[in-house]
Amino acid sequence: MAKKVTAKKKPARVKEKEIEKEIEEEQEPAPAQAADQIGVGSVAEGGAVAAGRGARAYSFKVGNVTLDVRLLPVVVVLVAVIGVLGYFLLRPTHPEKMTGGFNVAIAGFTVVDESGSAVKSDEGSKLSKFIYDRLSAGFAELDLKTVRYELWPPDFTGQIKGKTKEERFVAAEALAGRIDAHVIIYGVVTLAGENSSFAPEFYVNYKGFEQAEEITGQHEMGNPVLVNLPFVAEAIQDVENPAFSARANALSLITIGLAYYSVDDYAEALNYFTQAEATKGWLKNAGKEIVYLLMGNATARQASKDKNTESLTKAYEFYKTALSVNGDYARARVGLAGVLYLIALGDPNDPSLGTVDLTKLDEAAATFQSALTMKDSPESANIETKVHFGVGQIDLVRAQIEGGDWQAKAKVEFEQVVLDFDGGNTRVIDLAGHAHARLGLIALQQGDTATAAQEYKAATGLVTPFYKAYYYTRLGEVYAGASQIDSAIEAYQQAVRIAESSGDETSAEKYGERLAELEAQK
Repeated sequence: MAKKVTAKKKPARVKEKEIEKEIEEEQEPAPAQAADQIGVGSVAEGGAVAAGRGARAYSFKVGNVTLDVRLLPVVVVLVAVIGVLGYFLLRPTHPEKMTGGFNVAIAGFTVVDESGSAVKSDEGSKLSKFIYDRLSAGFAELDLKTVRYELWPPDFTGQIKGKTKEERFVAAEALAGRIDAHVIIYGVVTLAGENSSFAPEFYVNYKGFEQAEEITGQHEMGNPVLVNLPFVAEAIQDVENPAFSARANALSLITIGLAYYSVDDYAEALNYFTQAEATKGWLKNAGKEIVYLLMGNATARQASKDKNTESLTKAYEFYKTALSVNGDYARARVGLAGVLYLIALGDPNDPSLGTVDLTKLDEAAATFQSALTMKDSPESANIETKVHFGVGQIDLVRAQIEGGDWQAKAKVEFEQVVLDFDGGNTRVIDLAGHAHARLGLIALQQGDTATAAQEYKAATGLVTPFYKAYYYTRLGEVYAGASQIDSAIEAYQQAVRIAESSGDETSAEKYGERLAELEAQK
């Protein structure tokens, strides 16, 4: 059996003396260059030596300052906390939403390799910053008294990501909704050595352009352009990157034109679109259809505003030119069909249908239908919904001239527009409002005043102020025809209030006169 070994205990007095000796040693100053002394050096080195030797020496000098190693953890934590707080307090901040009357955000451009895979590179940031500076200078030279603009740089906006145009459109639409941007400019830089290129794109938010659905959605600024990388902003770009410089200039002019378009100044918008079209270095066969589309849209809008058929002919030519550049451009096809419809109606100052050209009306209908077969038809263009509305308009005119089942066909077309909006496509809100109004007209023609009133009420909640007031007057006439004078008066009072609040003095006076007539009937 193993013998148990028991450690002998030292006498208590001996142990106490040893403790006293240790205390005395701790209190005695260490001799110069003692084994446990930490020499002058970095805090990290001193801390390491102290830890390796039991940390008997707790302090050392740096110059005339004595540091205590035991406080190092506290110092490190304090420095870290101060650094973090300093970052959050001093870092640049910007508002979460844009607050101008016309808001443009420049996004950082996505950089990809030849296979389309995203890569880390600062070239996208440099190119987007250059376009921001160019656009900022362009806006600064304007006297935009009618619209207060706001312009965000790429570091405010962030980046629009996505491998395809459709994915980038979805991202741009979501971002525009979050920050209240009317236009977002973005694009893709492809790294391919001497063949590196840039494909500019932009998104026009339907909010702010509710009454101009012909230009809302995702757009491409022509074909990709070659760009020399690494990009040097200080270089003379007209020499170093002539194609990129031309596209940047055109993009700036188009954006300024959209600012005027947003406030219904179509003449000035056309002026800037025309300058963009004339940009030296942007060739017609380099994907220039977008600018001809915008020129056609602005001219057609101006024609409707001025009731001038001569401008319709010019708009027709612009759309035809856009289609000559890109034969599958569905937006231009719809624009062309719309102009043909207005030309078919004849004299815009004649409210009767006696000047309608039925042959032109047939041509307009066929052109609308052909837009459905175009390959260049992005989801954001809402081509199918626009075709339903355009064909409905034509069928409604035919119903008033020829009778038959054209009215029923028109009703089906307008119901499709409403169905698209009710299904969640908020981009067609304005079209849905006008479709409700036309369904109200059809119901009224059929003697169904209850449905007519319901449809006009729905219309007033979806359209812009001018038409909102107008459709309230149509609602008033529905009530007046049904001898519901109090309701008619209430509808006209609402129309007058809206016209006055939007500064439409002419409409306010006209609606006020009719209101007085109704009040006299009580």
